[in-house]
Amino acid sequence: IEDLAQLIHDLKNANPAARIHVKLVSEVGVGTVAAGVSKAHADVVLISGHDGGTGASPLTSLKHAGGPWELGLAETQQTLLLNGLRDRIVVQTDGQLKTGR
Repeated sequence: IEDLAQLIHDLKNANPAARIHVKLVSEVGVGTVAAGVSKAHADVVLISGHDGGTGASPLTSLKHAGGPWELGLAETQQTLLLNGLRDRIVVQTDGQLKTGR
């Protein structure tokens, strides 16, 4: 987390108008990491579910990494609220849009 905090600090110094987004995989403990991201003064934390991504990862990573974004979002929300950090950061999620056909 200290290295991430330093990177966020450096990015904000390089471009004070930039909004810093940090993307995290939805897994057990993501809330704790999101709290650290919030304390490091990032603007947005993005919780990425197991079905999201660009497709640039190896197939095994796409199929077997992470959990549903809903679980990561719930854990992140609870952790941020319990630590009084929820108003310091925007929380977003990503994932796939699928048809009902």
